[in-house]
Amino acid sequence: MSSTITHTAWSCTISSYTSVEYLLIQSVALLCDDGSHVEYETGNPVVQLSCTTTCGWNDTTATSTARGWMGAVRLLASGNGVLHITPQQESWLEAANLTLMPILTQGKTEPVFEGAVLDFVERLEKQLTTTDSPYLTGKSLQLCDACVAQVTVATLVMLGMKQVPPRVFAWLQTTLQQLDKVLPYASIPGWRMFGLHKRNIWKDWCEAVQQGPASSAVVPAGDATLAPVKTTTTTEAPAPAPAATAASSSTFEDKDNAILKKLQEHSIEYEVYGHTLCITAEELVSNVPVPDATHSHTKNLFLRDKKHGHFLVTVHPDSHVNTKELGNQLGLKGKTNLRMADAAILDAKLHVKPGSVGPLCMALADLSLDDKERVTLVLDQALLDCAVIHTHPLRNDASVKITPDQLKAFLSKIGVEPVVLEFGKASGKAPAGGGAKPKPAAAPKKQQEGAIVESNKKSNKKGETLLALQWKKSENFPMWYSDVIVLSEMISYYDISGCYILRPWSYKMWELVQNWFNIQIEKLGVENAYFPMFVSKDRLEKEKDHVEGFAPEVAWVTKSGDGDLAKP
Repeated sequence: MSSTITHTAWSCTISSYTSVEYLLIQSVALLCDDGSHVEYETGNPVVQLSCTTTCGWNDTTATSTARGWMGAVRLLASGNGVLHITPQQESWLEAANLTLMPILTQGKTEPVFEGAVLDFVERLEKQLTTTDSPYLTGKSLQLCDACVAQVTVATLVMLGMKQVPPRVFAWLQTTLQQLDKVLPYASIPGWRMFGLHKRNIWKDWCEAVQQGPASSAVVPAGDATLAPVKTTTTTEAPAPAPAATAASSSTFEDKDNAILKKLQEHSIEYEVYGHTLCITAEELVSNVPVPDATHSHTKNLFLRDKKHGHFLVTVHPDSHVNTKELGNQLGLKGKTNLRMADAAILDAKLHVKPGSVGPLCMALADLSLDDKERVTLVLDQALLDCAVIHTHPLRNDASVKITPDQLKAFLSKIGVEPVVLEFGKASGKAPAGGGAKPKPAAAPKKQQEGAIVESNKKSNKKGETLLALQWKKSENFPMWYSDVIVLSEMISYYDISGCYILRPWSYKMWELVQNWFNIQIEKLGVENAYFPMFVSKDRLEKEKDHVEGFAPEVAWVTKSGDGDLAKP
């Protein structure tokens, strides 16, 4: 009887049954006992899972949706009391999503990507060794084990890499064997990636892990065997690229790269080379060393201020950016509140993903926008004092070598006049506000269009889970706190100033606080009540001494329908 009163229907859009996202979502759905109810619609590049619950008793319907394979996994797990996802498990899912999924879904088989995969495998080995557990986050298999193991072994097989450390080997074997045991392969039709059509992928992958010789060499693509091997780390400097011009580069090719096309179009001399995929400036400095002190990578920070617009700040990796003083250095009038812009704004303004930012991105910025919408480039004088600058061309597995003069020439030709500032080193103090005046570089247009400031990112050390915290609590508490609540996915910024989206983690905290507090006040005989969210101007002005500091942030409602309110 109960099954007819409440009905739950799952639907999901996917690109195809051969996508890795489909395999992950369907396997998690089966593990959560919802797999037989998910209706898939292929041909849509955007993965979106919807859950619609209908109550026959009162004819009400509630729908929950989630985008991306990670959002789908969260939604599927939200109603499962056993296979829930903890913050630690979430961090492993995010690490696999950022490191391995781009390589896997885009079919990146070039040797340069093997370093990123080996790095990730070393993180797994360290986690399993440190916790002395056969599983990633506890004493039993969890959804993150299933997802991360599938993505890891699929990437290794695609690249033809046989070597995995002992604990990773045992973990993959255990996880795949259990998947083979509990999941009916017939429920996952259409899986044809990696030549596994009409074959049980769990069994095949499990056999691949078991059958390889204990050799330290990477096998050619096509040999899908994996074998345990001792963990080793090799970091090599990129081989010096032969002299290259805008017309050619013998060390790296990306014919469709918009930045390289722009450099060629404007006859700018440069060299480009591929390297290990690096998310942060610190990883770049550590894993891709430059020849000497006259060369420098860049550190980039994309900031926004609701009154003054957007700023791309590019600095020397050793420089320190004080966002509180930056507004004064830039000569911004009035109150400034420079804070990190999210990935969506970065993509909309510069058409680049986090981790791949650099001053060359300004070639894709819209220079016709007004001051509040335009991106201003800010450059570090210490960076311009170097002989050669290494910066990303829209991707974080490659870097462009360019001289400061050629960089200035390129910016001038695309109509961008950067603001040049002097930043103190990270170990010292940044120049006091007003102590350094902007020094625009020569350019034909009077347009402060790009501001490059490298972020003071405090990245994880090699082998640790990437959490992407960019600030230390002791150095800049406000920015550290913003990093924590945004990167932990507790809140998201909203398009209305002062309003934020409470995401599931933070809303759960709020519910727990409410539940505890309600019990306590009920013991005292106190009852809850709701009050209007709006306050009249008269009421607010009675408390003007208390709200004086917040006055610039107050949003006033002055209209109701087609008419004006008598009192705002």
